[in-house]
Amino acid sequence: MNVATLRAVFAGQTGPVRDIVSLNAGCALMLSGVVSDISEGIATVRATLDSGAAQKLLDAVIAVSTREAQRMEASS
Repeated sequence: MNVATLRAVFAGQTGPVRDIVSLNAGCALMLSGVVSDISEGIATVRATLDSGAAQKLLDAVIAVSTREAQRMEASS
């Protein structure tokens, strides 16, 4: 999966890629004890994608990473 594909899923694109992302993340939520079963995990992931929360978090991570990279570059 590349960045463009992930961004498309986070932006609301539906289809097989979103289904696989939802399944993988749903399994991770179940295995980490956040949800009780895979179905609940998938539903949680889909709700997170649909609400825009995943996109908002990705944007925040990108902003912090960019800022830190610039800071490190400026100090060297």
